[in-house]
Amino acid sequence: MSTKSRNISIPDYLEELQIEYFLNELRSKIYPKKKDRDYYKRVYNHKRLKIEDISSKNKIPSIFTDSSLNREYRSRVYLDHGPPSLLNSYELVYYYRIEEHVKVLLEDSIRVGVMRSINFDSNIAGVQIKGASDVIYLPIKRVTRIF
Repeated sequence: MSTKSRNISIPDYLEELQIEYFLNELRSKIYPKKKDRDYYKRVYNHKRLKIEDISSKNKIPSIFTDSSLNREYRSRVYLDHGPPSLLNSYELVYYYRIEEHVKVLLEDSIRVGVMRSINFDSNIAGVQIKGASDVIYLPIKRVTRIF
């Protein structure tokens, strides 16, 4: 009979929890079914309690007590441009749902538009920029969902 043990330090565990907090927050926003969104809300709320507990017991800052830590960890999940790096392939389908509002990085500006199509084989998104009638096609790394 074998038993599993986790040999991870408290700071490393806290780091993982903080990343997972933001990842589950994102999942609570992109899943189409309310049941799934509610599940991920419960998960990230539980992680929040665990983060606050560890932070308080050890008197170390967390994403809830330090705004620079919050920005640092949030930026690991919510990228400035393109899809979040920690989502799996089926979650990207939810992230890039048709009719969702997105921001698009163009050569000289950032514009807002609506997802009209997505091709994951070629990593190309079709976006209709606000005020335009045509759909433009861009690499998904230049398209970010707006929440």
